[in-house]
Amino acid sequence: MAGTYYKWIKTTNEPADVLGVDEKGRIQYSFNVMANKVSSQTFLEEMISVLVNAGVGVLNITLFGSSVARLPDDPSKWFVTLRETGGAPPERTHNQTSPPAYVQPAAQVIIHAPTTSVAKATAWAAYNALAAVKNVTITL
Repeated sequence: MAGTYYKWIKTTNEPADVLGVDEKGRIQYSFNVMANKVSSQTFLEEMISVLVNAGVGVLNITLFGSSVARLPDDPSKWFVTLRETGGAPPERTHNQTSPPAYVQPAAQVIIHAPTTSVAKATAWAAYNALAAVKNVTITL
């Protein structure tokens, strides 16, 4: 099965409690990432695949990749949401200028959790899993 080649995923900040609480009173820890990769239409799905494979969570149970995802109502449960935030201009090479050789999308990762300790632990697990992506092909 073909996948998408990633040169890297870089974190642009460490996980932090900068968003306050969500509408259910869960603590929100957040960090941002940017990737340098071959173009695809499945950036969020690829990032979720990394998190699932690293044991951070389960798709559509504790990992959600859209601003319109149906999220758990139970305030005692934790989960992670990812949303695209734009990115940087594409990278062109002397061999490939159109389309660009690599695109640089970005995303925000938000952890919703009932306690600070769960939010921090989950945020750092996600952070470390995504920051470890270098020179790999991610398949769905």
